Amino acid sequence: MPGRFHAILRRRLQSCKNNYSTVEEIVEHLLSTYPDYSRQRLQPFTVNVRKALESSPPPPSPASKKQKHQNQLQQRHQSPPR
Repeated sequence: MPGRFHAILRRRLQSCKNNYSTVEEIVEHLLSTYPDYSRQRLQPFTVNVRKALESSPPPPSPASKKQKHQNQLQQRHQSPPR
């Protein structure tokens, strides 16, 4: 998959992947929303979407966001005054 195509696909997946529960639903959404995918064959496009989803990092869980925030607060309080 060419680099530009892959980068655009990954960006579009980030914006929609939480709204759909299956790869097939995501593929259907992408094909119906973005006309530039109209020339894509279904099976290879589905494979590319699946690979892009597998290679993208999972979204941070609420617990990890909370932990990150707590760590930032601790670092602020431990920093020596300037």
